[in-house]
Amino acid sequence: MVFRRHSANKKIIFRQRVSDKDLLIFTRILLTLLKARLPLDRALLITRDQTENEFFRGILSSIHHDVTAGVPLSQALAKHPRTFRPVYVNLVRAGETSGQLPEMLARVYAFQEKSIALKSKIITALAYPIVVLLVSFLILGAFLIYLVPRLKSTILKHGTALPLPTRVVLGISDFLTHNLFTFPNNLLLLISSVVLIYLLTRTRNIPQFQEFRDRFLLRTPIWGALLTKTLTARFASTLALLMASGVNIVDALAVVSQVLENVVFMRTAQSIESAISQGISFSQALSDQELFPKLMSELSAAGEETGELPEMLVQAAEFFESEVDLTLRIFTAVLEPIAIVFIVALLGGVVISLYLPMLKIRTV
Repeated sequence: MVFRRHSANKKIIFRQRVSDKDLLIFTRILLTLLKARLPLDRALLITRDQTENEFFRGILSSIHHDVTAGVPLSQALAKHPRTFRPVYVNLVRAGETSGQLPEMLARVYAFQEKSIALKSKIITALAYPIVVLLVSFLILGAFLIYLVPRLKSTILKHGTALPLPTRVVLGISDFLTHNLFTFPNNLLLLISSVVLIYLLTRTRNIPQFQEFRDRFLLRTPIWGALLTKTLTARFASTLALLMASGVNIVDALAVVSQVLENVVFMRTAQSIESAISQGISFSQALSDQELFPKLMSELSAAGEETGELPEMLVQAAEFFESEVDLTLRIFTAVLEPIAIVFIVALLGGVVISLYLPMLKIRTV
């Protein structure tokens, strides 16, 4: 949502972000207009007017102004690095150099579309367990706060010693009932949350923390393998796209290292770039890095032998993307019954612990 405050005919815009979808739509509209042989400045003006994101519209106005003043489109885009990543700028530059800007934008659009689809699959797969956990704990919380207190008097009236599971459930229920909604505790929780968010925001940009976080994620079970395949596919597809557009491999690797959203992969790409600059082949530089799957270096070696490295990189990217898709489908299929069992066991355990005293009385 965009919030505006009018003062002296000026708009204060609070949302300052361009989403992947905004950028995809921009590329599609600009591509269509250029294919229709509209002048670039006119195409940019129309594209700007079609953009609903006010912040992005301001960026496009600046780009239109620069292009109208004679600045190449790639240079105008490069002035906004948070919106237009190095891959985008370099591909547009290659299109300007070759005189095939619409064709290059078509490649950019296809690349963006595939990237968004892959990201959407990952988010959807990860959202399922998160939603299951949230729903489970909400149901359990409501059970402990509202239902257990009503059953407490019935459980205690028999005067028998309570089993340990029952005492634990009643203790948690008492704690939540008497402490959750009190002002001091809520204030303490609010302050702690603000401090935690502040610390996370400050530490996320510290290089040492980023490297520790990214290495930890790559080593986690299931998620680590999935993340490695996803980043390998992105590495291969981005490098293939740049090389097929005429960018030499050293410059392409420099660009790729800036778009990998993982410090470990970024530094590995930089190491490969350095090795190639020293005369080592791309496939050998890849095989020297333990981070990439062996198949990646083998396909690269085959591509170098046949002189079709970009094509082999495309095949590698498609293979690892299919692996990610398969892993996500298996993950979701396995997780569904596990989630059901987890919910039943969680709530069933609470219910059984409440009925244990009654069962104990009947057996006496």
